[in-house]
Order: sequence, then C-alpha cells, then structure tokens
Amino acid sequence: MLDHLLQHGPLTEEEARGPSRQLVSALQYCHLKGIVHRDLKLENVLLDPEGNAKLANFGLSSVVPGRPLSTYCGTPCYTAPEVLRRQPYNGPPDDLWSLGLLLHVMLTGSPPF
Repeated sequence: MLDHLLQHGPLTEEEARGPSRQLVSALQYCHLKGIVHRDLKLENVLLDPEGNAKLANFGLSSVVPGRPLSTYCGTPCYTAPEVLRRQPYNGPPDDLWSLGLLLHVMLTGSPPF
C-alpha cells in the first residue's frame, strides 16, 4: 500500500472502499480468533494486482490474554495513545485506532497528527 500511495497519491473514496472493507474484515477475523495485530500501518498492507488488500507481518501480534496488554510495540504514528503512554491497553480497540489512522492516510496522503 505504501508503494502504491507513493506512486499514485492518495486514494479516492471509491478506490479506498474495497481495500478498507477487506482490512476491516481481516481485522474482525483476527479479533474473533483472539489475535491482535499491534502493528497496523501502510507497510503491512499488501495489494495484489487487482488491488485487493492483504494484512501482513504478524511479528508483533499477540493472543488476547483476557486481561489488558502492557507491551509497548507498534509504529508510533499509528499507535494508540494509551500504548504510547505505556498504560495497560486492550488489543482490539487499539488495532481499530491504528486502522482508522491507516485509512486516513490512504485517503489524504498524510497522518492526521
């Protein structure tokens, strides 16, 4: 995704609709299986030749232990505030925070903060 945005600029809403839905679906599947990604960013979204999004790089992922997580990890500009403050955090909501930032960058070409 990063290479695509660097070559072609931000996506239109229509162009972003398919990959966005696919990422939401992939993340929902992971969360239903008890897995949090913890490093959602443009570099970890792969696009196939048809423009379908694939979630990649689960190196920082974790199984949801049933209690808050405490490991500081992720890419700072996509990381939820509580992780940056080194406070205990719940994995799935923090993945959603990162996904929101990722979608913002896909549409605007720049981070919101």
